[in-house]
Amino acid sequence: MFALEVTRLAVIVMGICGNTLSACVTRTKSIRKKPVSLVIFCLAVADSASLLPMIYRLNFIPKLPIEKTYGYVLQKTICIFATGAMSISHMLVAYMSVERFIAVTLPLKAKIYNSPEITKIVISVIAVVSIGNAMFGIASFPPNEDGWCD
Repeated sequence: MFALEVTRLAVIVMGICGNTLSACVTRTKSIRKKPVSLVIFCLAVADSASLLPMIYRLNFIPKLPIEKTYGYVLQKTICIFATGAMSISHMLVAYMSVERFIAVTLPLKAKIYNSPEITKIVISVIAVVSIGNAMFGIASFPPNEDGWCD
């Protein structure tokens, strides 16, 4: 059991470090102008955001008495945060696939469909839909007896 927890911690730390590096690289001057760099930056942020709540699920980290101290509101907020971040991550990967498909199949129209303005609009819609679905949708899981959504 201890080996599993150490492995989880290693995955969380390596994931957050890798996502931080990806976010830093995509914000450099030469890459920043491309629409796909914004998608990769948002993907790195969403992946890191989905990893952060997992730290408190490790068994060797002292547990906060969430239910007694902060109540159901904090539990639900953490569940919305984690579920929304995972949903944003999945949708951004799907959007990158669609963007690459357009670039390969319609190379002359790709600059129109894959412009930075359209990319920003799509990322905004993905964020609103994902957070809205996490708050009110069918993918919104109630916290379990430990206070975490599964």
